[in-house]
Amino acid sequence: MARWPLSPRDFVPLWNHRLFVHLATGGYRAAQFVMFVVSL
Repeated sequence: MARWPLSPRDFVPLWNHRLFVHLATGGYRAAQFVMFVVSL
């Protein structure tokens, strides 16, 4: 498997990391909401 010339960490700025955390938190909440609705 060919390696990328740069690792992902080399070009992921801080705002992108915060966006990822925000999306991960939002996705987790959405999953909890879906599980709650399904359990009704």
